[in-house]
Amino acid sequence: MIGLTSITFRNKSIDEVIDFAKKSGAEAIEWGSDVHVPQGNIEAAIEVEQKCKKEGISICSYGSYYKLGENQDFKPYLDSAIALNTSRIRIWAGTRGSDKISDRERVLLIEECQEIAEKAAIYEIELCFEYHRKTLTDNKDSAYKLIHEIDRDNVFLYWQPNPEVSEAEKLEEIELLRKYIKCVHFFNWSGKNTRHLMSEGLDSWREYIKAINKDIPYLLEFTLDDKDENGIADIKAMADLIK
Repeated sequence: MIGLTSITFRNKSIDEVIDFAKKSGAEAIEWGSDVHVPQGNIEAAIEVEQKCKKEGISICSYGSYYKLGENQDFKPYLDSAIALNTSRIRIWAGTRGSDKISDRERVLLIEECQEIAEKAAIYEIELCFEYHRKTLTDNKDSAYKLIHEIDRDNVFLYWQPNPEVSEAEKLEEIELLRKYIKCVHFFNWSGKNTRHLMSEGLDSWREYIKAINKDIPYLLEFTLDDKDENGIADIKAMADLIK
């Protein structure tokens, strides 16, 4: 499934994001909690769900900014996901890298995730960690350990390429984490978060896809210069790869 994250175009309205999805051929949208569907704004979530349903676009996930260890209330995020009629919430594994956190702090984050995972499970909703720098999923070993420490059937991972590591390391990440990866954010960046068109990184992405699984959502996250035409080209390039 090819889709996009709404945060790719934070400056667009809900209608404009949906219109872009239709123009680009995207089948699904991950709606972010930062702009388009703020946590707890049930009216906005219902509006988005109805508009997507009318246009035949799937809501594959709620891209939340719920971060473990920040004393946030999980209920508004869960309520919004329920209103969106989605079965997946993206969450964040804290706000510091795995080498910056004590064993005790890690235990507290694990316990917090277990608690919210059990709440989400009541509604058959899974939680997926953003695979991201400066969190506990900043490398394959910490992410693998975290999933096993949490030990809940509805806790998984996203994956996205870290531009700071080698191609070999990226493939090693996928090899270790493959069975836990439920969604992929795609983009083409080089060092210092420099953006490029997806068409310039197809050889790498062909290998990533081969190693992961075609039958999960692949969502555009960021595009060169935030331009519509580049996003459309990126989605087409990815769609061609996962045919």
